[in-house]
Amino acid sequence: MKRWIYLLGTFSVIVMLLTGCGQIEEMVGNLLSQLGVAENNQTDNNGNEQQQANESEENEENEGNEAPIEGNENNHHNNGDENDVDDVAGANDTTQHPTPFDDRLREQGYTLLTLPNGFPFEVPYHWVLVDDSDDGTYQFCYDLPLSIEKMNEHFTYFDSVSQTNNPSANVLHEMAFEMDFGYEMITGTMAYYLDDFENTCVTVTIDGAGEGGEWEGPGEDPATMADDDELTQMDESNHDERRDRQLVNGFIEWLNEFRQLPVETNEPVDTESIREKITAGEFDMFHLANGHPVVFPYEWYLLEKTDDHSGQWEGTYCTDAPLQTTIVKHLDMLEQLNANIDDYDFVPSPSMNKKAQFTYAFNDIYGTGSWQGESIVYIDRLQTYQTHKCIMVKMEFSADILQ
Repeated sequence: MKRWIYLLGTFSVIVMLLTGCGQIEEMVGNLLSQLGVAENNQTDNNGNEQQQANESEENEENEGNEAPIEGNENNHHNNGDENDVDDVAGANDTTQHPTPFDDRLREQGYTLLTLPNGFPFEVPYHWVLVDDSDDGTYQFCYDLPLSIEKMNEHFTYFDSVSQTNNPSANVLHEMAFEMDFGYEMITGTMAYYLDDFENTCVTVTIDGAGEGGEWEGPGEDPATMADDDELTQMDESNHDERRDRQLVNGFIEWLNEFRQLPVETNEPVDTESIREKITAGEFDMFHLANGHPVVFPYEWYLLEKTDDHSGQWEGTYCTDAPLQTTIVKHLDMLEQLNANIDDYDFVPSPSMNKKAQFTYAFNDIYGTGSWQGESIVYIDRLQTYQTHKCIMVKMEFSADILQ
């Protein structure tokens, strides 16, 4: 601006010397008009630059106010990532079904039953018995990331099998089997199907055996065994009257607060789906026998197991279930067995791999002894199951009864 004023003054002096007054007035007017245009252009440019600066500051402020991703304050979630997050959640079956499997079955109207003592073959822990009858028919449902063919590989103790895919409209797969015990032959079928709720279920039918050609039921002599009502009374007696549950100081208060937290509060954001890895064959899973104390959520998949055959075993589970949900479920299962909680630890820091640890003890429901156990919940970022949510478990059986 000063440069224009200086030029105007200089030019006016020169013009006064060379021309008349009328000519001076006309030239000065033209010059002032040009000066006005230039000044307006300068003002417009300054305004545009200021508007751009304001918009830039506003964008930076909005980005600064964006909520950080849970557990990592250095990363910021933006709209462009939302589809990716949804895709990951959609691939995670336990995110689609956050309710634990056994609770989901109850909500669907099923009654969960105990496998009868003396059942003729080992059934996987994850197979939940939902119906039985006096004619040797049993109905199980399960939720595992395994194909039916892979599931059938568990039954290596059958002496002979024959398999048929889609034998009827409502049956996905059927496997006929034989078991020769020497003194009797057991034959039967397993028919896999989807129920009305899209659960994978199996109808197990046990056929001919014994002198009359029919299976007489579980156990050597059913008349000498406790019936279902007596077993229920034994269980209720064990739970309510035998002893008071012992809990370490502060546990109940912590659990009540932890139970009320939003599920995403302690959920890591960098873990992968173990179900996808098992389905793809990257990891194999082991099966506890149905009849083991039900203290491990059905969303836990056993990937390692060592057993010294003296009632003590160790294993590594991994899960896709939200940590808050599955920890609460594990503790609720222990409560159902009136378990003591001898110690507990919880680590809320998102940067720590270890998340929780519990030691516990409970009596066997049949009164034959007691179990001592420990569960350590952690994020595996260094070992075999990197970027998965896992649980190390130690279990030891003793003939001693907790008093």
